[in-house]
Amino acid sequence: MIGYVAYRHRNATLWAFAAAYLAVEGAVFAASWVLKDVPKEDFRWTLTTVIWMGTYLGGAVHLFILAKRVLPQKTPPTPTVPRPRPGPATPSRAPKTWIGPYLLLSKIGQGAQGQVYLARSPAGGQVAIKLLHARVSPAERTGFLAEANAARRVPGFATAQVIDVGIDNARPYLVSEYVQGPSLEQLIHREGPRSPDSMVRLAIATAAALNGIHQAGIVHRDFKPANVLLAPDGPRVIDFGIARAVERLTNTGGAKGTPAFMSPEQVEGRLAGPASDIFSWGATMYFAATGRLAFDGPSVWAVENQVLNADPDLSMMPAPFRDLVRRAMQKDQRVRPAASDLLLLLSR
Repeated sequence: MIGYVAYRHRNATLWAFAAAYLAVEGAVFAASWVLKDVPKEDFRWTLTTVIWMGTYLGGAVHLFILAKRVLPQKTPPTPTVPRPRPGPATPSRAPKTWIGPYLLLSKIGQGAQGQVYLARSPAGGQVAIKLLHARVSPAERTGFLAEANAARRVPGFATAQVIDVGIDNARPYLVSEYVQGPSLEQLIHREGPRSPDSMVRLAIATAAALNGIHQAGIVHRDFKPANVLLAPDGPRVIDFGIARAVERLTNTGGAKGTPAFMSPEQVEGRLAGPASDIFSWGATMYFAATGRLAFDGPSVWAVENQVLNADPDLSMMPAPFRDLVRRAMQKDQRVRPAASDLLLLLSR
């Protein structure tokens, strides 16, 4: 099991532990074979048994600790803290819930990284708050805030602009403008593939958003249809800059994206750069144009194997997009176009 965790998270330290446990178990098995004709009262049998039990118990404890770090944990309820307000006290039917200075209005989403709430800002406007599951220790606070604040440098064109970041009761949160509208994933499931004209607008807006994100020195790392919101004034990309900040709070070998939209280098556990977002952009455009996943299978392993070794069938895509998506989804990240190149190619 420890070897499995090491494989899933590409963690060399866990590989070393798994090999050590296996070596000790192998040595104990060999010793029991050598001692098969020795009386059970011999001290060597006692020593062998103690080593075997110690290794077994040590491995079980190690696996228990890993499970708490790797498996999803139940999210503790958001603390309800009444905040004092000026003026005479008035009776209240229920205490109000706050995150930092933001008053929560309703829960509007739930994901692997955290929960999303509609909230009211101190100025009275509506904002979206993502409250992360991970908790921040005092030593991690400065690093997390520095990473998360980098997202505020991204221009607001075609993105949901990040307004604020903070930590409430050791849980980090990010505040962005509230975008009314379904995600691209929801829209495709409800209405089917986009028309060629809609695809042009979608492709240009999302490529422009990625260009702004990359120009700010950020890699999205989880670009997918669920992170593209279709507002009345056009598509908006969300959740950029979160993956790197969350990575600072975990010890599982780095943040990974959604398998069907991950780049080959992400699947292999290598460093994700701007070219990884371009691959994910191509997979997202494929989904928008066809209503199907570019890489699909009965398990995560099957999907990841396709990402590494198979090419999607582009014959179902509108002709103007086939070559562009093919170039974006090259296995070699060095030959993929940059986001600025996508904009030039789309404007021809």
